[in-house]
Amino acid sequence: MADEVKLFGTWGSPFRRRVEIALKLKGLPYELNEEDLSNKSPLLMKHNPVHKKIPVLLHNRKPIAASLVILEYIDETWKGYPILPQLFGTWGSPFRRRVEIALKLKGLPYELNEEDLSNKSPLLLKYNPVHKNIPVLLHNRKPIAASLVILEYIDETWKGYPILPQVPRERARAPPAPRLLRQSSPSPSLPLLQSSPSPPRLLASSPPHSKSSPVMSPPLQSSPSLPFPLFPHVRLRRLEAKRHNHASHELEVP
Repeated sequence: MADEVKLFGTWGSPFRRRVEIALKLKGLPYELNEEDLSNKSPLLMKHNPVHKKIPVLLHNRKPIAASLVILEYIDETWKGYPILPQLFGTWGSPFRRRVEIALKLKGLPYELNEEDLSNKSPLLLKYNPVHKNIPVLLHNRKPIAASLVILEYIDETWKGYPILPQVPRERARAPPAPRLLRQSSPSPSLPLLQSSPSPPRLLASSPPHSKSSPVMSPPLQSSPSLPFPLFPHVRLRRLEAKRHNHASHELEVP
């Protein structure tokens, strides 16, 4: 029996478009029910009685609402072309946390593949055959390695909350590692990569996820906690400069 897939949406909706792209990437035929939001159909009210909004995916008479939930459902139900980005990392790694924070700031759901560095998985060795390290982001079957490269890729691919400066000159003058979460209450109008003298706060880390567990990532409303400095080399340079100045003062004392 063929799967019955229906999509309730309205023309011009980016949320409907998001689901349509996912269905086409999977090669799934579907029936589109065009909705008039000023006069919603009884079927839409029946399948989404709480929020009464689009999009709604109806699969074998089972309704799924909210575009990000629908994307996760599509990716788990049909195993063809992967939709959600996959992140390979290990618990406690500051480099994995750096990428996770960027994905959450962009409001992106992702699938987390927990790695054991003493027994690396064949997938990690396949997608990062040179360095064989984490983190690795897999998006549309394209692997991207090294956390800073991944951050740049995320910022260029998804245009939501800015991580890097949007003006080319400011981007060129920016430090080599993004100073994430400088603001106590981040605003979408402010880029994350800013020249600030204050280092990030060190806070406790979060518990590990289970291996290959899909993670829903709503946009953060406040500054998330960092268990590590995002740019340790900058702090090291400052410490070396302080030591050099201190040594110079000691030499000047008669």
